[in-house]
Amino acid sequence: MNITALIHASSTVFKQAFNRISLRIPCLVAWFVSWIFFTTDSGAQSLKLQLASQDGSVTRFSVSGANVPNVNLQGSFDLENWFLLQSATPVQGQASFAHTNAEPIDVWFYRAVAEPAPVPVNVGPQPDASQSAGAVITPEQGGQLEITDTRGVFYQFTVRSNLVREPVVVRMTVITNFTAMPLENRFRAAVVFEPDGFEFRGPAELKIRFPEPMPELEMVGYAFNGAGGEFHLKPWETATNEVTLTVSHFSGAGVNAESFPPAGNPNLNYQNARTTSRDAIRDADQWAGDRYRQLHERHINGRLTDQGFLEKLQETKYIRRRIVFTDGIRPLLAAAARNCDIGRLVLSRMDQLEGESGEPYGQSLEFREVGKLAPLVRCNCAHEYIERCEKDPSSSGTSANLGLTDTLLDIELMTGRTDAQGCDLGSDNQMFERLAKAPCHKAWEGTVRFERTEIEEWVAGQADSSGGF
Repeated sequence: MNITALIHASSTVFKQAFNRISLRIPCLVAWFVSWIFFTTDSGAQSLKLQLASQDGSVTRFSVSGANVPNVNLQGSFDLENWFLLQSATPVQGQASFAHTNAEPIDVWFYRAVAEPAPVPVNVGPQPDASQSAGAVITPEQGGQLEITDTRGVFYQFTVRSNLVREPVVVRMTVITNFTAMPLENRFRAAVVFEPDGFEFRGPAELKIRFPEPMPELEMVGYAFNGAGGEFHLKPWETATNEVTLTVSHFSGAGVNAESFPPAGNPNLNYQNARTTSRDAIRDADQWAGDRYRQLHERHINGRLTDQGFLEKLQETKYIRRRIVFTDGIRPLLAAAARNCDIGRLVLSRMDQLEGESGEPYGQSLEFREVGKLAPLVRCNCAHEYIERCEKDPSSSGTSANLGLTDTLLDIELMTGRTDAQGCDLGSDNQMFERLAKAPCHKAWEGTVRFERTEIEEWVAGQADSSGGF
């Protein structure tokens, strides 16, 4: 049985934060001077989580009553979705944590849980550079990479149009082995993508096709970073001898057949510590992967019909998107409305999430926030680029122009609008006109060199009777 302690902290007013949470958790919360705790069993000894100090972005906690092998510090933005922040081994019933709020998230909920520390998984991918394919992905046409490995497994990576903002060269390399893969070595196939960390505007598609039939309901999809860490499950689709994975973010992805245990939990839970809200996507994928495993087992055992199975899969996809929005987007909305860089990041995540919805673009529930946020980000960024160019003649006019161009283009792609949208700087054209007059645009100096190359082709042949060839 887990013993849990709960605390709520705000980067602004700590006392007000407690007043809020004391209203949101009826019955289970005991109200103390600076900490709150509850337990799952009235006879069990309670953990006590206490705020030790707040210094800038670092919040320190102490845990007492921790007569257990390990305590995990978990965080949440809504008291529903909890994620791992840190683990600690108590000494004489005491444990301490220091959490750095590296992102502009105003309110956190914290809790301490007595449970085993997660075991970090680094799968140790071993790519084979001789089995790789590369291509240029363009905004207009997208692109496709294909390769068949030495075992006859076929990999096809497809990027549809409008998923990149400018042409990008990508590479897909076959992974021939892993040093520490926590799954069975059956129907294992994986690739790694470059450039590492690249993100698309929506989901690209990786198809892995085996030369023989595979156990469809035992297949699982997974992903990991370029170094082999952050291993987690991700949603997948199967058909006869083919598995399809969506890829919105590079690095590695693959599939594996994994037997179901004769009894017990079919889940494959790989919990990773979270350091940024970007990890919400990984957490949501892991949750969905575990959910897929449960549904596949129920389907195998006849507890779900074919139709019920498909409906549950769609429901899981929807809930996964809600988790991404709740943990990876919504906590940043307030800061995104004030800050250009954060605003662009949040709009990019919302754009990506909308592309994954499977609905016509702009029709999902989460997309409503774009209509509120996009005009604010557009105006904030335009002010930042234009005013920097006007007030600092030594700044780069090229950088200002590129930044404004990228921002306005992204928002136009998402909203279809180029008008003023309530901004005092006016329409897109008016913004560019003002930026062009700013003093950071200097007289151009340099050399332009043209080269002309002429090629003549001569063809040898036999003359015919008329004197021609």
